[in-house]
Formats: sequence, structure tokens, C-alpha cells
Amino acid sequence: MDETRLKRSPVKIRIQNYQSIEDATLEVDGFCTIVGRTNIGKSAIMRAISSAILNDPVIGKVRKGSKFCTVDLSSKGWGFRWEKGDGGVNRYTIGGKVYDKIGQKQLDEVVRMGFGSVRIGDQEIQPWWAPQFNPLFLLDKSGPQVTDFISEVSRLTVLQDAIVMAARAKRKATDEAKAKSDESVSLRDKVSRVSGLDPLLKLQEDLDGQQESISEYEGRVASGERVQSKMADAASKIKALSDVSRVSVPADKVGDQVSALSSMNAHWRGLEASAHKIISLRDIPKIHVPDPPSTEMESLVAAGRLSYVGPLKLSVAALEKIGAVKVPDPVGAEDYDRILKASEMKPQLAALAFQVSVLSAPTRIPEAPDGFPETTAGLALAEGTVGAAADVASLEARLSSLELSLAALDKELESIPSCPTCKRPVAGPHAHAVTGS
Repeated sequence: MDETRLKRSPVKIRIQNYQSIEDATLEVDGFCTIVGRTNIGKSAIMRAISSAILNDPVIGKVRKGSKFCTVDLSSKGWGFRWEKGDGGVNRYTIGGKVYDKIGQKQLDEVVRMGFGSVRIGDQEIQPWWAPQFNPLFLLDKSGPQVTDFISEVSRLTVLQDAIVMAARAKRKATDEAKAKSDESVSLRDKVSRVSGLDPLLKLQEDLDGQQESISEYEGRVASGERVQSKMADAASKIKALSDVSRVSVPADKVGDQVSALSSMNAHWRGLEASAHKIISLRDIPKIHVPDPPSTEMESLVAAGRLSYVGPLKLSVAALEKIGAVKVPDPVGAEDYDRILKASEMKPQLAALAFQVSVLSAPTRIPEAPDGFPETTAGLALAEGTVGAAADVASLEARLSSLELSLAALDKELESIPSCPTCKRPVAGPHAHAVTGS
């Protein structure tokens, strides 16, 4: 609804307890004139209406005997009640809603009813209100103030503000353009200084690439040196073992050695049996030899017992021959330190020969023992052979593997590209500085 049309509708006004007015009601419709017999009360009506609209202070304006004053304004489509006093009463009632925390400023709801203010310069005026004792509206204002008011009413202020803002923006853009121009001059100067750095940058990129390539190949060369060092160590060990390859394995004499050892083993079994019998005679010194027989019967008995001496002498004679037996050494024993050492049996044979020599002395034995106890003397025969040829074959295989690794490394090093000018390994083409003669 148009607020201008609302304000042109009849307005009912009721004023209570304001200055000299106790209770007055009037209706304003168009141009109205208030007359009376005196000047008392007419100006109070204008002050009460303006105070209700602007929420002015009421100090000294409340009628004596009352706590607050009341002004009611109502028209078609709008209306409000204003109550204010010195004792803390300060409220508006609009459409049944009470506004009691409004302070000392004009209520926004009243402003929206069409009672707003207009700023002219540094002052605010109310176009809808002409105070008493003041000239007519705008007639007491200066030319610029009148122009500001007309601009505000006709919305020319927006255009003026736009012009001012455009002028400010223009000045700001001009200042920025000048600053950018100075900056561009400085940048062009810097660009001119660094314009000759492109070849250096390209050279730096080339050098960086060469450095990476050299680092990579240096790592490979270091790996090759480590492998070469290990190969040299292995070669020195192989050289120290080179004489092993000249060791000859007399394979054709193994059969003869086996036959000789077999015959020796059979001969040793016979010696073992004889040794058993000799061991049974160790108690001979303890035998008590009886006195010669004194009677013929005793002589016959002794003669019967002496019949056993003949076989015993034959055994002793056989043992005497055993002492002269020479046990042959295995052929090639100097190359096989683990082959059975038959020579270890010589001290035992010497001991047996000594016992035989003791037994060969003439002794009168009254009777032969009924039996020979069976004993066993341990004859340890160690057998084992370690082939030196297997060790030699293993070392030769390792040497062949190292030689293959060295050949592969040499081939890889030969495939590394190098500069024909400086002979250095490179990852790609690179430039060399050329100096004039």
C-alpha cells in the first residue's frame, strides 16, 4: 500500500497529560487550523505529536499529578500509542505488540510508517514537520543544503556517489598503471641482464646430465674393482694350490695294493691266533717245576707229559720265523696320508718276537696245559681315502666362473659410450669450449 496515500487519510489524535493538555482529541484531514481564545495549549499539541513520532525526552513536559503522558495516532492502515514519563515508563504499542526497550532513539517501526528523516549536509530534518517559530521548509537553508535535499529526494545522490566513486577508481587505476609502468621498466632491465644466461642454463643441464651419468658409471667401475680384487684373491689362492694338479693318482696300482693288503690281513689273522696262544703262556714263570721223578712210575708219567712238548716246539719255531717277516708298505703312501698304515704293527711284532725268544729257551715242562684260553687283542685297521682330485676339480670350476664374470664385466665396460674428444664416459652428446688461436 502506498505510504503517501496512507498519510493523506484522516488521522485521529488523542493527547493525555502532556503539559497543559489533560485529555484532548482531534482529527486532522488535509490542511487544518487550530484556533483558541489564547495561545495556551495550541503549541503543546504540536510538541506532543512530534515527541510521539521522534521519541523525544519529556522532562518537565508531563502534566503535574500524572506519572506519564500518552499520545495516540491512528489512521487507515497504521497507528501506534506512545507512553513516556519521568519514572521509567517508555514504550510503544503497535498492533497489540508492546515495545518497552527502545532507548531514546526513534523507533524503526514508526520510521517505516512514513516518518523518516532526511540528512542535508551534517543535519537531519523532518520534511513532515514544521516546528513553531521556524521559517518555512528549506527557506532558511543555504543553496548547497537545498541542492542536497533535492538530490536526496530525486535519487540524484546515487548518481553523485557513482561519479565520486568513478573519479576515485580512475585515480586509483592511474596510480596503479603508473606503478605497473615503473615495475615493467625495472623488469625489462632485469630481463636484459639475464638474457645471456640461456646458453649457460643449457650448459648446466648438460653438465648435470653428465654428472649423473658419471656417478652411475663410477658406481659400476667401483663394483668392477671390487670383483677384480676378489678375483685376484681367488687367483692367488688357486696359484698356491696349483701344485695339487700335478698329484698323480696311481689308479693302476690300487689293485696290487688291495691284494697286498688282503694277504697281509690273512697273515695278520694267523699272527693273531698265534698271539692268543702266546698270551696264554704269560703265566709260565709262575709254573712250579717238580723235582725229578724218583721212581719209574713217576718217570713214565713225566715222559707221557713230555709228549706234548714236540708240538709246542713246532709252534715256537713258527713264531721265530714270524719275527723276520717284513710287512711291505703300501705303494704311494706318501700321497695318501689316510691310507692304512701297516707299519704301526711292527712294534707289536717285535714284542711277539721277544716273547718267542724267551719261550725258545730249554725248559722242562712236566705237562702241557689242557687248553688255551681264547682272548682277543684288538688290531685297529683304519681305512679311509680322501681324493685330492675332487678338491682340484672344485677349484678349477670356481676359477672358470670367475673368468666368465670378468669377461662379462669387460664387455659391459667396453659398451659404455665415451666422448671422442675428452675420452670421458657420457650419457649423450655434450659441448666443449673452443678457444681461438
